[in-house]
Amino acid sequence: MQIFSKGKTYGFMQYSKIFITFSIILFLSSIGLIATKGFNYGIDFAGGTLVQVKYDKEAPIKKIRELLSEHKEFKNSSVTEFGSKEEIIIRFATSTASVEKDLGDRIKEILKPSGNFKVRSLFDQFEIVIL
Repeated sequence: MQIFSKGKTYGFMQYSKIFITFSIILFLSSIGLIATKGFNYGIDFAGGTLVQVKYDKEAPIKKIRELLSEHKEFKNSSVTEFGSKEEIIIRFATSTASVEKDLGDRIKEILKPSGNFKVRSLFDQFEIVIL
């Protein structure tokens, strides 16, 4: 029983210069992107806070973003759906240590005009607080 034919040859080395050139272009493009755009660190590396909020109805994400952008400490926050259309996650760089007032209460106060909701959990870089 013979699995591989001894007489068959594949000429993939004839394309080596093309693939090396392509690899160099990708490498230089990556270095250029890192130099111009930099890295986008997630909350795991940069630190910050996650707040999980559950609404009675579908979460008005656009309105939530508008309400948060009106406040300096939440200006660059990220609001995304979490599991269902009623639950959202809010990510921002502010740590609970740098805020005088309880962060859960502050979020409740800011998002009050967006509808009926409950702050389910608040995750700081080093601790988890279930509300």
